[in-house]
Amino acid sequence: MSVLYDRIAQIRAEQAGVSVQDFKDREDDFAKVVKLVLPFGIKVKNKLLELKKTAARFECPDTERHEAEIKYVTAHLMGKKNHLHMACEDPQCCVRMME
Repeated sequence: MSVLYDRIAQIRAEQAGVSVQDFKDREDDFAKVVKLVLPFGIKVKNKLLELKKTAARFECPDTERHEAEIKYVTAHLMGKKNHLHMACEDPQCCVRMME
């Protein structure tokens, strides 16, 4: 599996015009963001549905970025299908999602 992954990384890195290691680093950063944001978004949506609310604020899960102070994520359920829209109040934070 890792041989196939290395070959795919090599092809994509060539297409992007970057080194293979840079490509893998970017991909690892993206995976970290997804692993943080997606489960948090699911929990937020379930909590809003449980409370029968359409909007609320939750403490941001990205504690590495907000060491000095607590930041909050504002979440809304929109439309007939209750699609989740959420974003951290810190514009530099990666915690934002639209369902």
